[in-house]
Amino acid sequence: PAKDVDGFHISNVGLLGTGQKSMVPCTPLGCLMMLRDHHGSLAGLNAVTALLAFALPEREANTRLYKQSEQLLDLLGQHEVWPLAYLRFEMALLEACGMGLDLSACAVTGTNENLIYISPRTGRAVSEQVAGPWVNKLLPLPPILIGQGMGSDAEIEQALRTTGYFLSQKLAPSLGNRSLPEARGRYVDLFSRLITRT
Repeated sequence: PAKDVDGFHISNVGLLGTGQKSMVPCTPLGCLMMLRDHHGSLAGLNAVTALLAFALPEREANTRLYKQSEQLLDLLGQHEVWPLAYLRFEMALLEACGMGLDLSACAVTGTNENLIYISPRTGRAVSEQVAGPWVNKLLPLPPILIGQGMGSDAEIEQALRTTGYFLSQKLAPSLGNRSLPEARGRYVDLFSRLITRT
């Protein structure tokens, strides 16, 4: 029983089962430690693969999105850059599916100043000056979505909520009204929980 590193010996199983002091099985403990340390990476990987399988036609070549996905997956485990890279992946996925957001200028005035909203109907930017009575119906446009700075985690979270709207309300209905993969929601929820802890 003393050399039973996986806790399979009947004595160790009995001690573990009754909650008494015993050797902690190293293989399950190691797996739990790996899951704890890499949970965000695994959730991100699941979100990426689920969205690609959901949105893209089988066997259709998309070189640009392929390269961006490959670069994103190369960043797995780099927690300081992964969320922003993932956000850019979602923007690229919307673009590849013909649902790209036009955030270069205000849909009404054509200027690129004070862009702080997105029209949920058109996916175009709206400036603060013309939002007026529609402000409650518009989505927030975090500066990170228009390439301004690296963005705080809170800003990236807000941007993911915005891209999530277009994925679920525009892309999903165009693909036969299927539900967005749950893996995407799990990753965003995990990211939200992680940033509220810090």
